[in-house]
Amino acid sequence: MNRKRLAMILAGPLLLVLSIATLSGIFGTVGAQAIGVSLWMIFWWITRPVHITITALIPAIANAFLNMVPMADIISQYSSESIVLVFASGLIIQPWASIGLDRRIALKVLSVVGPSMKSQVIVWLFATIIFSTVLPNIAVVTLFCPIAVAMLKAAGHEDITRSDAALPIMLAISWGVSLGGGGTPIGGAMNQVAITALQEFTGKEFMYSDWLIRILPYTVIAGIVMYFGMMLLPMNRKIKRLEGTKEFFKESYAELGPMKWEEKFCLGAFVLALLLAFTRTWYAALLPGLAPAYSMLTLGFICFFVMTKRNGKSVALLTWEEAQHGMMWGMMLLFASGMAMGKLLNGSRRWLRLGPVSFQPSELAKLAVLVLAVLGAAWLAAPHVLDWATHTWYTVVKNRDLEAESASRAAASSEAAASSAVQEAVSSQLEPEQPKELDGKAITGGSWAAVDVSTLADDAAIRAAAQQLKAQGADYGLVTLKTPDGSICYASQVPAAAQSIADTTVDPARIAAIFREEGVIPVAQLAAFKDPISSRTDRSMAIHYGDGLWLDAQKDGNAWLNPYSAAAVEYVGDLVAEVQGMGFEQVVLTNVQFPKLSRKQDYGETSGVSRADQLKADIAALQSRFAGSMTLWFSYTLDQCNTNSVSLDVPAVTLGMDNLLVTADKAMDADSRTALEQSAAGQGVQHLVLHSADIFQ
Repeated sequence: MNRKRLAMILAGPLLLVLSIATLSGIFGTVGAQAIGVSLWMIFWWITRPVHITITALIPAIANAFLNMVPMADIISQYSSESIVLVFASGLIIQPWASIGLDRRIALKVLSVVGPSMKSQVIVWLFATIIFSTVLPNIAVVTLFCPIAVAMLKAAGHEDITRSDAALPIMLAISWGVSLGGGGTPIGGAMNQVAITALQEFTGKEFMYSDWLIRILPYTVIAGIVMYFGMMLLPMNRKIKRLEGTKEFFKESYAELGPMKWEEKFCLGAFVLALLLAFTRTWYAALLPGLAPAYSMLTLGFICFFVMTKRNGKSVALLTWEEAQHGMMWGMMLLFASGMAMGKLLNGSRRWLRLGPVSFQPSELAKLAVLVLAVLGAAWLAAPHVLDWATHTWYTVVKNRDLEAESASRAAASSEAAASSAVQEAVSSQLEPEQPKELDGKAITGGSWAAVDVSTLADDAAIRAAAQQLKAQGADYGLVTLKTPDGSICYASQVPAAAQSIADTTVDPARIAAIFREEGVIPVAQLAAFKDPISSRTDRSMAIHYGDGLWLDAQKDGNAWLNPYSAAAVEYVGDLVAEVQGMGFEQVVLTNVQFPKLSRKQDYGETSGVSRADQLKADIAALQSRFAGSMTLWFSYTLDQCNTNSVSLDVPAVTLGMDNLLVTADKAMDADSRTALEQSAAGQGVQHLVLHSADIFQ
């Protein structure tokens, strides 16, 4: 821990101590303590020596020692109705992305937009206002921005950073989201903080219909003023029309096909939740406990039991793993801490008099808390929005400085890792009497064996599998963590993998650690471009067919990631980096290839680069990213290595990989094996491993 961070950490409780020492005479002991806790939280929110969510736990911890208010008053804020509503709204809309309902609704709304820039601005502005009144602002931004980028590209504006048409549309989205978030109580968590304060002040339940009636005129007027303000901007005089946009939305909507029953169910559940929220006055006397938060929670709860088909498997419409991954836990804790801070400040009831005016300092403090809670929420949300925006630029901008920066960082990391490896090797030579530490990156030429990931549910099962491998003489334990059907078998944190996480997951870090303890080198296997899930999650990474996705001839049709897409290659690399960070120092990539050749495949801008040369470039980029820090393998079949396959256009041995893993249907004779090894060596392959498919898979 560096000194600066340590100083900021200690400054927080120091502010509490100073407040008690200097302000007790003015605000009373409890008031001074509450102010001190508030200053502590605010200071840590600003300086962020720890994650902002950790700061949200301070009220409970401080009150446990100082006993400012009954602890039940503090803890209750972390499970208040406002927090339940934020959680419940997340549950009910969580399945939308996986079934495509969010995109369907957005495209349907946008299909009315005309080619003129005026109609473009007004539709984008008011569509985002309407959506953000009932959906989280971040969700609306991440839904509308990719659609806007795709529309602009279809209209001939490839580089949105220099497009005069892109700026007003992007501004319409951002301004519309900002305005719409306050339109209804469920438009943002900050609205719930305000409702909680009103209910505590009045002692009565605040009806959502009252909010809508009072805020709707402001929202409409502000939206109209915002629209005319945008029309006055100079940029709107340069581009008058965007031809083909209406057709783009209609074709994109038609691509989705008929509305599936899962979409109808989710939409119906959401509409019912809204009706129950805004008609609360009609049934409040009959069902006093069924506040909007709990009616929405009930409908979200039902989603866990509704079964559907996904990638040929029967799964629940919403799984807990999906809910857990997609929920904004930090946001909920942040707002809970703001309300808990308010409870602490209520402990100060001393009145101050300034001339003819008397007031309670605690009331001013509570107002400050509300403001700071809203600002803190924006601070917490900003990284998510910026992270998504960065990802968007990666997918649409050709000349990216970020790519060079990433490569530079990867090179620096590789040098550091290589240096560390050398030091470890020297140390082991100087101390021969010590047991030899397993080198996870080493290529020993030993035998490989695959382990069924579904059997590695706990530490005992992992250790038993590793011991069995060792007893059988295996040096490498191969664990498939991403399958060719797009499923990721662990809780990945890579944004583009959000919809790919399997229902049952394992802990890769424990697998790698236990394998090493048992003397087996852990190897992670990841499918690369054959990925029908993430290619639908982020369509900019996929192979296209006209305005839609290209699908192979397999059952139900599988979409593929596009090897020409820098974002797709980056995504594969991010998964490799992720499992590397979990302890896997060797990774095998399969399906680094194109699907079966078809004239209907649209790869986007190729700059005249052949498919084979593009695969060479992708392999070179991945090897460069992880050079020295880990051992990266590329896996191909024996047929792909010996012939010009339709998925590679050239023999696999010519693609420029350093480490090649070859699978065969049956064992090879000595002459065939020697010929393959000589061919691979002649193409620069440094290490080659050959296994028959029945052993390897």
